[in-house]
Amino acid sequence: MVYTANPIAVAKRREKVEKLYGRGHSERAIEEMLKLSHGTVSNDLKFVREQNAKWYDENSDPKGRRRSHVWGIAKMFRDVLQEQWILHSQLPEDKHGLKIQSLANISLTVSRYSDRISIIAPSMEQTWLEDQVRKLNEAKEELAQKAKIIPLTA
Repeated sequence: MVYTANPIAVAKRREKVEKLYGRGHSERAIEEMLKLSHGTVSNDLKFVREQNAKWYDENSDPKGRRRSHVWGIAKMFRDVLQEQWILHSQLPEDKHGLKIQSLANISLTVSRYSDRISIIAPSMEQTWLEDQVRKLNEAKEELAQKAKIIPLTA
C-alpha cells in the first residue's frame, strides 16, 4: 500500500514554509518552528521555486513578444560581435594600439548588449506589478460587464 499525503494539507504546509522562508527564516529555523524534517522543508522549498519559475515562464511573456524581441536583438549583436572579432583577427600583430582599441570596441558592444537585454527582460518585481495591473483591468472589465447586465436602482 502506498501512502499519499492529503494534497490540501501539503499545499497549506508549503504555503507556511514559503511564507516563513520569504520572511528571512533559515531552513533549520523553519524545521524547528513547524516540527518538520530537513528533507520535507528542502523539498517544499524546491517545489515552490519550481512553481514560481513555471509561473514566470507562463506569465511573463504570454504572447511571446518579448522573447521574439530579445531574439532579434541578440542576433543583431551576435552579428556585430562576429564582424568585430573578424576585423580584430585581421589586424597586424605589431599594431598594439589598434588591437587594444578593437578589444575596447568589442567590450563596449557586449556592455551595450547587456544593457539592452536588461531593459527588455524586466525584474520579477516589475513582472509581478504588471500581472497585478492586468488582473485589476480584467476585474474592472468584468464589473463593467456586470453593470450593463444588472441595472442600478436609486
